[in-house]
Amino acid sequence: MANGGDGFDSGRCSSVAAVDGYEHDDDGEVEDCVDLEPFFFDEAEAIADHERQTRREQEEAHKKELRVSAAKANKAVRDAIRDYDPKQGGEYYNRFFLADFSVFDINEEFVKDAVEATLAIEVLQGEFYGKITACTSSIPSSSILLHDSSKVAGNCAMICGGKRVIKLLRRVVAVCLKEKLQVTPVAQIGTDVQCEGTIAFTPSLHGGDKGEISVGATKMVVEVTWSVIDI
Repeated sequence: MANGGDGFDSGRCSSVAAVDGYEHDDDGEVEDCVDLEPFFFDEAEAIADHERQTRREQEEAHKKELRVSAAKANKAVRDAIRDYDPKQGGEYYNRFFLADFSVFDINEEFVKDAVEATLAIEVLQGEFYGKITACTSSIPSSSILLHDSSKVAGNCAMICGGKRVIKLLRRVVAVCLKEKLQVTPVAQIGTDVQCEGTIAFTPSLHGGDKGEISVGATKMVVEVTWSVIDI
């Protein structure tokens, strides 16, 4: 039975009708809904992913705590073996310091694993003005200042036994037997030019070593005398 003009058309029971795999809206426009994948939320996978992220954050936080703790332990030992020398106008280490003290026990391992190196540096040719440092092969960034021409009164070298010997702020350093001692002169040539070189020595329980090194026009010989640490 047909309805009046104001009646309800039973043939249009919804605003969208599907025809041949397509959806049609009231205006007759076609919306393609073929091959659409339904969305499923995997709660178990989401929980597992959250747990993995939490573990990663906890591991990073633990590593950070270890780094901070190691840095504090290393600093505490270095502060304990550092003294002030009013003559030099600066601080110096009174014991072996070229190590990571967060893993190196200075009281238990120092004596059996290290020797003392007594240094002397002679100028063979030219003049030297600059700095001379010493370090070990495993920690080249942590060096000790042996000579600084700007802090030495008068000439940088003194005559001793007919030799021109560099005045050193410190002559004795301790070196682990498994390391190498590296001595690095850095010559200041002019205002902005520097020339440097490094000479390395293998520690020994006794005896001595020497070697020549040139930096710019200056030739020097570095002598090292090895000795067991006296406790």
